[in-house]
Order: sequence, then structure tokens, then C-alpha cells
Amino acid sequence: MAAEPGVKVHLYGKELRPGRKVGHVTALGDDLDDVRRRARRAVHWLREGKQG
Repeated sequence: MAAEPGVKVHLYGKELRPGRKVGHVTALGDDLDDVRRRARRAVHWLREGKQG
């Protein structure tokens, strides 16, 4: 997540199963719209393996 300052990915090390939470993304900042954009970008990257 070097391209997204203030964004941290936390993976729990669990096996993948439908509906199971295996991690989360934390995004910090003062501008709520920017924080949401950066968090969504990180989630997209994790799901798709590329920038969105």
C-alpha cells in the first residue's frame, strides 16, 4: 500500500470461505471523501490485483 499513504491492510491469516472475513482496511485522514476513496482503492486492489 505504498501508493496509498495512511492506508493499512490487516490480514487475519484465515482460510478463504464464502462470507468469511479474512481482513480489513484502515484508512486515516482529515478529508472523509479522500479517506473513503483511498480505502475503496485499496479494497479494489486486493480483490482485483490491480489499481482501479
